[in-house]
Amino acid sequence: SSTSPKLKLTGPESEEDTEKEDNKVHTKKQKMRTVFSQAQLCALRERFQRQRYLSLQQ
Repeated sequence: SSTSPKLKLTGPESEEDTEKEDNKVHTKKQKMRTVFSQAQLCALRERFQRQRYLSLQQ
């Protein structure tokens, strides 16, 4: 009698299984992207031209 553990033999992975694993990798929480209006973009560009770096108070 044999007391060694039995191995479960499986066939090749199906494409569906591989796709599920790939989706798990790509489902990290992503930060929502902020959408700015044209007026806001214009104001931000003007501010950046005057002051390229934030001061300590900001």
